[in-house]
Amino acid sequence: IRDASGRPAIGASALVTRTPGERPILRQVAPYGNFASSGPAEVHLGLDQPRASLHEVEVRFLDGRTQRWQNVPTSSVITLVQSP
Repeated sequence: IRDASGRPAIGASALVTRTPGERPILRQVAPYGNFASSGPAEVHLGLDQPRASLHEVEVRFLDGRTQRWQNVPTSSVITLVQSP
């Protein structure tokens, strides 16, 4: 997840809804690693069942704006970028 300038949106919150009416999963954008190194700032979501897409991903950016993406494909790496 990237902000409008293209930088990783570290600290942004992502609410992921797998199917309509289901309780969303909350994840925060953060780099992973330890004190000696870190990996990319991204959100990884392991799903309990194979799905073609996620119903909705709602991201609240640090500037307070919220953006939604629907029918987000699964089983791949995608980059969501905040609209300017």
